Amino acid sequence: MQVPPSPEDYGEKNKGKPIPTCEDVDRVRRAHQNDLENIPIFLLIALLYTLLNLSPVRGIWCLRIFTAARFLHTIAYLNSVSKPRGAGFVVGTMCLIIMGVSVLHAAFSAGVF
Repeated sequence: MQVPPSPEDYGEKNKGKPIPTCEDVDRVRRAHQNDLENIPIFLLIALLYTLLNLSPVRGIWCLRIFTAARFLHTIAYLNSVSKPRGAGFVVGTMCLIIMGVSVLHAAFSAGVF
């Protein structure tokens, strides 16, 4: 399979012509972008969760489940399988919500806000 070049590698001689695309490359790019939109949010919430000395058992299980869910989501995304992709997204989001609510509750209880 020949992978098309990026716009800067396409060359001056073909300037103005449409750049060929490859669905597989675009799918990997979209999956990667989706991970970049979700994983940093989780890491930030996990950092706050840790700094507030919340339950380490809950935090570790949320981390494990979130990581597994993101792997499932990404692999399903790359293979064009929608149901496991949706399940991975929902499970990962639930872990985010659980930790986020815990952080907010602890912050409000401690009088941070």
